[in-house]
Amino acid sequence: MPPDRIAPVIDKLVGTLQDEAAALDDLNALLAQQVEAVRRGSADTLKDLAGQTHEVTAALNELRKKRVRQMRLLSRVLQVEADDLSVASLVAALERQENAGGSQRLADVRQTVQERAHESRHRGETLQFALEYAAGLNRELLFAMRDAADGDETQTYTAAGQSEAAAAPRSFLNATG
Repeated sequence: MPPDRIAPVIDKLVGTLQDEAAALDDLNALLAQQVEAVRRGSADTLKDLAGQTHEVTAALNELRKKRVRQMRLLSRVLQVEADDLSVASLVAALERQENAGGSQRLADVRQTVQERAHESRHRGETLQFALEYAAGLNRELLFAMRDAADGDETQTYTAAGQSEAAAAPRSFLNATG
């Protein structure tokens, strides 16, 4: 296959992979901001960031579909079996056809995307842990509040340091603000 027919297909695939790397950078930044929002206890910020994260992951999904289409096209141009459709197999096919420039560019951008995806997985796991921990703390706090409000053993301490039964049960929460 003439290099002038292969080069534009490689360029499009490299461009899509670069777009994926940029979207993964955006995702990494959003995940880091979400972890910080959990640390600060900022539910509104967390909600906004979750919406932005949803948009970025939707864009990543569209880029993945685009990448798969471009990989299929390149595999047909290179006459590679579609059973083993991966960027690595396309890099190997380009090397077999002595297209070192195209294979190196594709291998480099593949490595970049893999690194960013690994970082995203790590940040996602960190966020998941932070959210699970925060939810557990909230659950324990709710149970403690419920138990404190349900208790009949309320005592009032007098000025003399003695305790006596409270006059009437009091709400655990201040209803007047």
